[in-house]
Amino acid sequence: MPSLNLVATNFRSSDFNFEMSGDGGDISGWSVKVETLGFAARRLLTPQLHESEKDAIKGAVSEAHHVTLSEEELRDLGIVREARYFVFSYPIVTAQELTVSTKDSQIADVAFLVFGGYMYFDSDMVLKDVRAVVPTIDGGLRFGPPQKWMPEWTLDAGADRWRPVTLPSLRKLGVRYFTWLRPDEIVNDSVLCRSGGFAYIFHEPSEIGVLQAQLDIYFGLEDREVEHGKGCPQCSRILEWSDYNEGAYEGGWTCEYHETCAQAQTDEAPLRWFCAHCQLDVCDGCYARLKTGGARRLLHDTGADTGSAA
Repeated sequence: MPSLNLVATNFRSSDFNFEMSGDGGDISGWSVKVETLGFAARRLLTPQLHESEKDAIKGAVSEAHHVTLSEEELRDLGIVREARYFVFSYPIVTAQELTVSTKDSQIADVAFLVFGGYMYFDSDMVLKDVRAVVPTIDGGLRFGPPQKWMPEWTLDAGADRWRPVTLPSLRKLGVRYFTWLRPDEIVNDSVLCRSGGFAYIFHEPSEIGVLQAQLDIYFGLEDREVEHGKGCPQCSRILEWSDYNEGAYEGGWTCEYHETCAQAQTDEAPLRWFCAHCQLDVCDGCYARLKTGGARRLLHDTGADTGSAA
């Protein structure tokens, strides 16, 4: 999964007409008049749109979620400080499959429409920022290793939330549909991605028991704080938020600092921070202490601090 850059677009709040969900509570989609699009986006789309689409184009969005980034992280990514909520805006779906050149795909407004992006709102749900996602080698948003997406999760997540994949690199691999996983979203009674992520399937969402389902995967966004050195206390590799349960872990897991926290796998806590290299497990509570500089204190509390006193 390539990393992503969040690139500022030229869209303004006044460009969008938002649609609300059936109960009138949440934003479910948007429409934009084609005549208000920037020159590059209008030049690309107009010849490829069906006659019924040439007045306005429509997009669907995920359920809104509160912003999980700090002010410093918002600043690093170039997102406005007023951002309090955000949604993922899925690629637009048109009657005719859009053809986009590599050059056009680097234009932010085009990328937002054909690949998707994030929309950021203030505390009153007024749109403040629109960012396109652009795949790149060293982007600001990075993903952890691929994780197995279980077949039963596809329908549990909601068949109507899956959207056609538009990234050429993924389409070449046979990926058919994807969905945005919200931060801390519960799927089949488990939290899969603490910071959000994407799930990809290789078949129709309604198809059950097909061989292609064995290829379905998801990627979680890496915790930006983990990237800054809050990794494994033994080897410093980045810890994964994982439910890995194979081999020696078939019977569950026990926190490295169990003597202090008494935490182990339960039905309510099937996931933990995991280092595959060291086969080391850290519960969420102890991980929080590691992030705040408590690694030496944890080692001392469990009798594992072998350093000499000054």
